[in-house]
Amino acid sequence: MIDKSDLLGMLLSGCTSVMGAREELNEIDGKWGSANQGDTMAMLAQAIMGAAQKSSRKKKNGKDGGIKSMLGDVAEAVTGTKGGGMMGTLLGTWLEGMFESAPEDDSDEMDELSLKDLFGGALKALEGESDAREGDKTLMDTLIPATKALMGSKGGLLEMLTAAVTAGDEGAEKTKKYASKYGKAGKHGKKTVGTPDAGAMSMKYFLDGMLKALL
Repeated sequence: MIDKSDLLGMLLSGCTSVMGAREELNEIDGKWGSANQGDTMAMLAQAIMGAAQKSSRKKKNGKDGGIKSMLGDVAEAVTGTKGGGMMGTLLGTWLEGMFESAPEDDSDEMDELSLKDLFGGALKALEGESDAREGDKTLMDTLIPATKALMGSKGGLLEMLTAAVTAGDEGAEKTKKYASKYGKAGKHGKKTVGTPDAGAMSMKYFLDGMLKALL
């Protein structure tokens, strides 16, 4: 089973991982973008951490708010963060997809296989928000293969997240081979080949951190 404290730990660890990559993400973004991807992700990570920690202590009808409540609070915090830009919109949509797919009973725990519902719902929501797909040099190059690997895993929580991280890391690395099509980097097209996508790398670090919480 996955309980609320497990989810809290994964979210906090994911945020810590992203914040640790702040300078690297700024450097990647600076080659063809605004050089602020790391700063933006750090701001969004702080919003996630604050909302998750507050939600973990929240009382609902005399009981702690459950997993669905926590995901809803986190998604709302991200979408409500001023200055989050397109990354804030996409990350918020991804988290909203998890919220919508979480067990409706708002329990403090869920079956480990429910993680597949969360990731599947998150990707579906993101695909509804963005036209980008694998090969388009965006965060989708991390999240699509990561989600497919997680949902295809036959193991438990650790095995599912390990599969997701392995596939997501490979997807992020592949963005070096692609030409940017979206955002400010899209204006430079083929010139961006050789540089990884900052959004893909951001989500790589977030997933890496989620896994570290279990190790």
